[in-house]
Amino acid sequence: MTQDDATLLRRFAVEGCETAFGELVQRYLGLVYSAALRQVNGDSGLAADICQSVFIDLARKARSIRPETAVAAWLHRATRLAALAALRSEGRRAAREQEVAVMHELHPDEPPVDWNSFRPVIDAALDDLTDQDREAVLLRYFQQQPLREVAAALGLSENAARMRVDRALDKLRGVLAKRGLTSTASALSVLLTTQALTPAPASLAGTLAATALSAAAVSTTSTLLPLMASLKVKLSLAAVMAAAVGTPLVLQRNENARLRLENENLKMQTTELERLRRENEELTASRADPSELARLRAQQSELMRLRAEVGALREQTGKLNAATAHKPSPPTTAKTSPEPEGKEFISAEKWMEVGADTPERAFQSFLAVLKAGDAGRISSTVHWDVQWKDDVTEEDKKLVEKSMHDYLEMLQRAPNKVTAFRLSSMVDSGEERKRVFFSTRTSDGAQIDSSFDMAYTDGAWRPVLSMRWLDRKNSSSFATSPVFGPKIDLEP
Repeated sequence: MTQDDATLLRRFAVEGCETAFGELVQRYLGLVYSAALRQVNGDSGLAADICQSVFIDLARKARSIRPETAVAAWLHRATRLAALAALRSEGRRAAREQEVAVMHELHPDEPPVDWNSFRPVIDAALDDLTDQDREAVLLRYFQQQPLREVAAALGLSENAARMRVDRALDKLRGVLAKRGLTSTASALSVLLTTQALTPAPASLAGTLAATALSAAAVSTTSTLLPLMASLKVKLSLAAVMAAAVGTPLVLQRNENARLRLENENLKMQTTELERLRRENEELTASRADPSELARLRAQQSELMRLRAEVGALREQTGKLNAATAHKPSPPTTAKTSPEPEGKEFISAEKWMEVGADTPERAFQSFLAVLKAGDAGRISSTVHWDVQWKDDVTEEDKKLVEKSMHDYLEMLQRAPNKVTAFRLSSMVDSGEERKRVFFSTRTSDGAQIDSSFDMAYTDGAWRPVLSMRWLDRKNSSSFATSPVFGPKIDLEP
C-alpha cells in the first residue's frame, strides 16, 4: 500500500527509516531537478548540486515540518531559495573574474607572479598580521566576498572597508617581501583573487552530504554508538598505519591534520545528537505526563479568568472617565478686584516672541505665534501629550491627526477673544513640568482665571496640549483639553 508524504516523512524523522526518505526522493526528484534546471538556465551540473542541497535540507528539517505541510510545495520553495543562492554565488564568481580581467588591463606591464612560490608561505605571512588586518584580507580574498559584505562584517562603511583591505594587503606584501617574495600590490591582489580560494573536491561534498543525512535521520542515542565506533575505528586504523609505515614528515603532518578535522566533526555530531536526544526526551515527557497537561489546562483557565476580570475593570474605568469628562466645568467668574502689585496685564498689541527659556517667556511667545495665525508654527511651539489606547488602528491614527488639526484651528481663534493676559503663579507638577496659573481679559471686558501645564522639552518650555481616549460601552471617544475654552469631544 502506498503511503502518503506525511507518513513517509514522519517515519524518517521519528524512526530514522532511510527507505521512507528514499521513497520521498524518488517521488519528487523530477520536480526538484526540473525546477532547479529552469532557474539556472539549463546548467545541469548546478541543478544537480541544488537537488542535493534541497534534499539534505529536507533531511535536516524533517522533524520541524508540520504534518499538514504539503511536501511538494515545501520542496519547490526550498529549490527556489537554493537556486537563488547558487545564482548569487555564480554572480560573485563572474564579478571576481571580471575584476581580475580589469586589473590585468590596468597593469599590463607588471610581470606575472608565481603562485607556487607564494603558496607555502602565504598562511604564515597572514599569521604575522594583526587580527583586524587578517580578517579584512580573509574576507575579501580567501572568502571572495564583495566589498559590501566585507563592510557589513567589519562594521564599516564600504569606502572605509576598501581602505582597510588596501592597507592590510600592503602590510601582507611587506611581510612577504621580508621572506624574499616581492610583488606589487595590484599583482598580489590579482594572485589572491584567482588562487586563494580553491573549490572543494566533489567527493568531499558527497561525503559531507551523506554525513549530514545520517545525522539528521538519528532520533535517539542508539545510532550514536555505531557512528562513534565507526569514526573511532577510522582514527585507530589511521594511527596504526601512521605508526607502522615510515611516511615522510610532510605526509604525516597532512594525515594529522585530516585526523584532527575528523575528530572535530565527530565532536560536532556528538553535540548535535545530544541536543536531539534531550529534545526527544522533553517532547516525550510533555506528551506522556498527565500532571503536566493538567497543570497547563489549569493555567489556561486561570488566564481566561484574569482576562475577564481585566475586561470588567476596563469597562468600569471607562465609565468613570466618561462621567468625569462630561461633568460640567466650574464656572469662570469675572473679577473686578484690583490687580495684584507687580503683576500687570500685557495687552495683545505688546505680545511678541521673547524666547522660551522660562515658562513666562514661553507663554508670551506662544500667544505671539497665536496672534500671527500660522498653524505650522503654532504646532511647533506646543507639546502634544497624546495618551494612546490599546490596539491602535489606522482609523485611530487618522482621528488623532484630525483632532490635532481641529485643535490648531480652535487655537487660531483664541486671539480674537483674548485681549490681554497676566501670569499669576507657578507650581511644580512633575519632572520638568510646571502648572501655570494666569488671568485673561476677554473682548467684552471680563477677567477669567485659568491654569495649564508647561513642559520643558527639546531645550524649551512649551504649553502642553493633552489628548486622551475615553472607553465607552460600545465605542471609544477622543477628548482634548485646550488652553482656552471648554473641552471638546470628537466622536470617532
